[in-house]
Amino acid sequence: MAAKAAGLYGDRLTTRNVEQILEDLRPFLADRIRYILGLAGYAYDEIEAALAAGVSSLPDLRARVDALHKVREEAAFLSVVLAAKRIANIVKDAAEAPFDDALLVEPAEKDLAAAFAGLRADLEAAAAAGDYERGLRRIADLAPVLDCFFVDVMVMAEDEKVRRNRIALLQAIGRAVSATAKLTEVVVDKAEARAKVG
Repeated sequence: MAAKAAGLYGDRLTTRNVEQILEDLRPFLADRIRYILGLAGYAYDEIEAALAAGVSSLPDLRARVDALHKVREEAAFLSVVLAAKRIANIVKDAAEAPFDDALLVEPAEKDLAAAFAGLRADLEAAAAAGDYERGLRRIADLAPVLDCFFVDVMVMAEDEKVRRNRIALLQAIGRAVSATAKLTEVVVDKAEARAKVG
């Protein structure tokens, strides 16, 4: 909408082009969005998580914030949020790499890869339908498999190919689970979350 409005000025924009004007407007518009969603009762971290995943339209953003608000206190979802933060720490300095099923070694990483394959398709279907709450709840199904992976598998294996492949798997999972809302932005009290998970 802002791009369309700026574009209407056409040749009268002599000192700054449309993209430069939009770049200046983005922080202001993001602050207005934060304010309006805050007035609607959403927590700041829910808003930040949804904004960090990108904004295609305001109704879509509101739907994603609302979905996150509804599921954020569920024990399995909190477990995945903690796992997403752990994944982000592990992969933060790693170059993007393709994931290869043939390099899976441990049963727990094979289980995680299989669970993720099913999850990815479900997340894409939920997003296409605009059913973000269903997608976020489906992410929670990954919690026990991720927990087993982190207990049973040494991500930083000595074998470089195995290590890179494990990191690539975690990168893919991190991207997928943060498409609706960037889960690393969600604030979680670890002790409280662990108590809920039991």
